[in-house]
Amino acid sequence: MRNRANGFYANHHLDGQVWLNNTAYRNSTDYNMLCSTNNSSSAGDVAGYNHVMKNNLGYKGGTEVAISTKVPAT
Repeated sequence: MRNRANGFYANHHLDGQVWLNNTAYRNSTDYNMLCSTNNSSSAGDVAGYNHVMKNNLGYKGGTEVAISTKVPAT
């Protein structure tokens, strides 16, 4: 709640993750699904892929779901 960065963050994982039954409230970005292709530098950052998201709630976030390396300004 009220995290300036992200509520839930994929943290540059090399592949998708499973996200079930989460609630995010009033974060700058409620769900940030950023992935990576190499984990050695930010040059490998890519839009999120292969995530499974079911029954997740985001409410009053600046951005509800971010899947790219460029998070929109709010």
